[in-house]
Amino acid sequence: MTHRAVAAALFDPNPDLRKPGILQHSLEGVDRQLLYPALKSLLQNDDGLARFGLVPYLDKLTDRDLAALLPSIVKAIETMAPSDEMFGDCIRVGGLDLLSRLHIREGMGLCVSTIELDRWGNDLQKRLEYLTRYGSYAKAVVPQLRKKIPENSPEVAKIINKCIADIEASTNTPTLVDLKDFIAKQQ
Repeated sequence: MTHRAVAAALFDPNPDLRKPGILQHSLEGVDRQLLYPALKSLLQNDDGLARFGLVPYLDKLTDRDLAALLPSIVKAIETMAPSDEMFGDCIRVGGLDLLSRLHIREGMGLCVSTIELDRWGNDLQKRLEYLTRYGSYAKAVVPQLRKKIPENSPEVAKIINKCIADIEASTNTPTLVDLKDFIAKQQ
């Protein structure tokens, strides 16, 4: 709970509900030797609300910042916070958005592997949207995506099948970057 309070004081994403965080959605001038350990710690916090506060800041990170933080962001995507499930998916979806905008190759598999249709709050539409950003390269994960099609939900099956059709019809070929190559380029 202390960690959550500190996260809110620094990064609070809900200024309408409380006073905005000290950083107020800007990382300008913040000492990176202090920032990186703080962000890494929050990305692994057991509380989904503590992680949620970081989402607006993902767009404020420079490529150099991302090189230091992407492994922790990927880990936060892979492992949902076990507490405060209501906010548990926020950092995951925000991280998937980031990876797909950067065309980080590993993001394709994460878009699919984090589709958990039986869990409350799983944002299927956004995951599929982010997956289509990879264009024709997303064909590589279509077999795994097909396994996510539920037999008992025609509406969800229709949404996933549409995404698969869009991927299979795509001629878009963005430049993909391996995570390790993105990191190495910034160092």
